[in-house]
Amino acid sequence: MDFTGKKVVHKVWGEGVVTLHSHPYVKVQFANETKMILFPDAFKEATVFANSDDQKELHQMIAQHEWENLKKAAYWTTKVPEKPTATPRRTTTTASKMPKKIDRPNIVFKCNFCDGGSNKYHIGYMGACSDKQIRYNIQVAHHSWCSDPTCPCFQYLNGEIGRYQLDELCRDGGFVCYESQMLKEWTAFAGFVLKEGRKDEPKKIRNVQINSLAVLTTRKPDMPEEDRFIFGVFLVDDADEGDNLNEGFVKSNSQYHIELTPTEAVQLKFWNYHANDNSPEKAAWSQGLYRYTTDIEAVQILKDIVEVKRVPAEKKFAEEFLAHFCKMKGLNPAEIPEPNGALKR
Repeated sequence: MDFTGKKVVHKVWGEGVVTLHSHPYVKVQFANETKMILFPDAFKEATVFANSDDQKELHQMIAQHEWENLKKAAYWTTKVPEKPTATPRRTTTTASKMPKKIDRPNIVFKCNFCDGGSNKYHIGYMGACSDKQIRYNIQVAHHSWCSDPTCPCFQYLNGEIGRYQLDELCRDGGFVCYESQMLKEWTAFAGFVLKEGRKDEPKKIRNVQINSLAVLTTRKPDMPEEDRFIFGVFLVDDADEGDNLNEGFVKSNSQYHIELTPTEAVQLKFWNYHANDNSPEKAAWSQGLYRYTTDIEAVQILKDIVEVKRVPAEKKFAEEFLAHFCKMKGLNPAEIPEPNGALKR
């Protein structure tokens, strides 16, 4: 259902109207400002629809969506025998309509560096960037969204809004950019085209699979590409390829997500695990927001996360995550070879 035009009530911002519904978020016009709110996450606590019938339909939609994801998860974790004992009958099943499994089912994202909310325990990705990083993103790196006149960070740097207003946009399910919510909401988006001629055209994430591993990578402004590091991973249990109206995304609603501290993250260089098909010895991302990686590389990353974790509770959880992932994929972590990425060649 499209909730555009529906009235909502937020516990802090008051009444508003949905002006855009592009799953997994909605744009809401409140009395004095417009906010982007993750959907349906923000509607679990902070936001409700003013009309009870709309709220009821939302709950039904969430239940149906969760059921569809459970069916997909059951399919992807079913191990098919290599040699069937008998010729199967020709039947039409849910699994037969599922997409074909691929050799590289896990997805890796190239993220702009975001130091929002950073300290010695958090690398960032929990709010709008610092003033210094905002200036770099716009004036030096010229990142597409950061430099767009409609971006709140651009408006802040241009003096159109204040710092308090900018930070408020990130509260209670809102966000100013995809990176600013990444380690709070555990969602990665494909985004929209910002170039003239194709502006606002949604991008897709092809071959998305439930129960795959999403790997979040970045590099600081002063780092070369070979030092690109992993700052978080999560198990995908909600995903959409996207279409002509909505962008693609992957998301985790489960407990299986791990954030790495700044000290831990720089130890996990992405190119230790991954190599390009062409020029495998060269650490070069080139074009594109994301790329795919194998289950073997995913397990190698999870094993090294276990190694770098020092807090006992976090280390134990990383071990549980590794065991859970290997069980789903039918892999023995003891039999996984050593990483053989571009930096290992």
